[in-house]
Amino acid sequence: MDLENYLTKKRKEFDREYKNSRGETPSCIFVALEIAKYLILDFKQPYIIELNGPLKKDGVNSESFYPLKHSGEVTWYAHFTCCEKGLIYDPLSDKILPINDFCKKVFGKKLNSNIVLDYSETRKKVFENFRELIFLAD
Repeated sequence: MDLENYLTKKRKEFDREYKNSRGETPSCIFVALEIAKYLILDFKQPYIIELNGPLKKDGVNSESFYPLKHSGEVTWYAHFTCCEKGLIYDPLSDKILPINDFCKKVFGKKLNSNIVLDYSETRKKVFENFRELIFLAD
């Protein structure tokens, strides 16, 4: 399976999960790391970012946000996603987009972003399960 097929598969799974509204959503950090595997195998240098809503008036907590296509069926305070050279690779979008464009298209607003795993840390996390990476390459 290649990255595009993986993203398409995850898009379909996400749509099914959210439409079922079972209260469970796929873990975005694991999806982001899985996408990073494909990018590393393609000799790219991915990293993981966290998206957060703007701070509330209390200055401590973030406002919630949700994917527009799911009309508030799920609400998040953070979303982890995979980046490479400022572009987001995420099954919530049908295109690979720059961070701000992704946030506006998927969530309808600008979100704060910060790197939580740089390339070196991302690579380390991906290779912790080396056997799984070998099967992915087949």
